[in-house]
Amino acid sequence: MAPLDWSQCPAVESVADRRSGAWVYKNTRMPVSTVFENLEAGASIEKIVEQYHVTREQIQAVLEFAARSLDAPPVSPGQKIWRYMDLPKFVALLSYAPQVSSADGALWFARAGTFEDRWEGFSRAVPFVNPQNEEPRQAELVLAHLEWRRELRRRSFISCWTAWDTELIPMWKSCGAFGTGIVIQSDVQRFKRSVLFPKEYPSCCAGAVRYHKDLPQVFDYVKNIEYSWKKEFEILLQKRASFAFEKEWRAIIVHPLKRKKGINVPVDVNGLVERVFVSPLASKSFLRTVASVAQQFGLKAKPERSELAVGSAPPWGQK
Repeated sequence: MAPLDWSQCPAVESVADRRSGAWVYKNTRMPVSTVFENLEAGASIEKIVEQYHVTREQIQAVLEFAARSLDAPPVSPGQKIWRYMDLPKFVALLSYAPQVSSADGALWFARAGTFEDRWEGFSRAVPFVNPQNEEPRQAELVLAHLEWRRELRRRSFISCWTAWDTELIPMWKSCGAFGTGIVIQSDVQRFKRSVLFPKEYPSCCAGAVRYHKDLPQVFDYVKNIEYSWKKEFEILLQKRASFAFEKEWRAIIVHPLKRKKGINVPVDVNGLVERVFVSPLASKSFLRTVASVAQQFGLKAKPERSELAVGSAPPWGQK
């Protein structure tokens, strides 16, 4: 139980004056640990539902969260995470004024359907099958599942970071502004403390992305489709192996919001940002501009030149 971060499970809560702050099922006094103890002792879910007055859906949500958490790549609270961006996005992070007293900026969560990767939300999904060649029941299921995947892309909002210990040249280049790029350095613990998810976004999670080379060769449509319908976050934490160089860490919101491109989530910027770097090829004037913007909005971290540029000049100098 201890390794699981229950703060990321929307089905449970911790209230100081309820069970001494232990994690309990939401709106109950039922400790999460009691269910696991009963299951380990051989009790059925039906028996637990009857005895402790929690619903099957509540128990299932907690079991799925535990399974997903134990299967996820381990990420320590102190793991560095990096967010590469251009100057307009940096200004937006600092300048947005959310209606939350403890927030002084906002972090952009982009809708999954706006990502350049057209396979976002489909990685490790159903291999393409022409419904016209299938039996009516299976064809109907395939079409319904593909539409569900498309809908998941419409209502999923993601903040993408990289979980390397240092800056990477490929990531500087991929942000589209190699000479005028910016990266903010944070860590997992800072992120979880500083990003203030509003109550209207109850379905949130964060974790490392898994990368897969191939689609499954054998696929039981009935079993696997119905299984995947319960695994929204697990699906969104999967990508194709061609993106493995990113070593991505994501925060995800799943909600039926009618937003075209994304949502701004309130954040304590000074709590989130540990350091700020400008790209290795950035000019001195660009560094001064970024430093001026940071000062204007009260950012405590002083922008620095990329560590990849420090001492990087070869002994024979520039051409």
